[in-house]
Amino acid sequence: MIVTLLGAGLLVAGSALIFRAREGAALVLEVWRRPTKKIAEIEPGVVELAGTIAAAEEPIDGLSRKGCVVVRTTLRGFSGDGKRRERLGERSVLRASRVALRDASGTCMVDLADAEVVGDEWVSPAVRVEEALSSWPPWARDLVPPGATHVEVEEAVVPEGADVMITAVTRKQERVDGFYRDARARWELGGSEEMRSLVTVGGQAQLFRRTGGAVAFAVVCGLVLVVQGIATILAGIRL
Repeated sequence: MIVTLLGAGLLVAGSALIFRAREGAALVLEVWRRPTKKIAEIEPGVVELAGTIAAAEEPIDGLSRKGCVVVRTTLRGFSGDGKRRERLGERSVLRASRVALRDASGTCMVDLADAEVVGDEWVSPAVRVEEALSSWPPWARDLVPPGATHVEVEEAVVPEGADVMITAVTRKQERVDGFYRDARARWELGGSEEMRSLVTVGGQAQLFRRTGGAVAFAVVCGLVLVVQGIATILAGIRL
C-alpha cells in the first residue's frame, strides 16, 4: 500500500509539472507563429516588433540596476535563518514607463504598464531585513512581508537602450488639443483586457533560449516522474 501511494504521488507531481509547462509552451509557440513586423508596417491588432527601446519619461531605478524602462521586483520573506527558516510569502511590483521603440523604419510609443517581462534576471542571497531597510527606497520597503527577518530579492529589468522584442496591441495615439501626444509616432501599443503586452530583452532567440529551455526541462522532469510513478504503482500492486 505504501509503495502504491508513493507511486501515485510521483504520478501526480509529474502530471502537475507537465501541466504547468503548457503555459510557457503556448507562449513560445504563439511568438514563433507570429511574424515580426517593421514599425512602418504596423496595422490594428496584435503585432510583434523588434527594435531599440528608450524611456519616453524618466528612467526607472531598480535594486540591481539603474536607468531602466521596466523593473519587476519580487521579495520573498522568511522568518529565521538556517534549518529553522520559515517562508512567509512574497510580494511583487512592476514599475514601468512609457517607452519609444525604434527600428530602421520608424518609431512607435509603447505603454508597458502590467507587461510580462523576460529581461535580465538578478537574484540576491538572503539578507537581514534591518540591512535592507537601511538602504532601500520606500517602494522596496513596502514589499517586505510582515514579520520577516530575512528577505531574498529577484528582479527582472529591461535597461534603457536594450534591443528588445515587443508583442502588444496597437492603438492610435491620443490627441491633446488637436495634436498627437508624441509627434514622433502615429501608433501607441499596450496591453488589453484579453492580452498582456510582452517585452523580451534580446528578441525571439533569447525568449526561446530562456522560456523554451525551461519548458523542455519541466516536461522532461515531469515525464520522468510520471514513468517512475507508474512503475512504482505497478510494483506496489504486484507486492
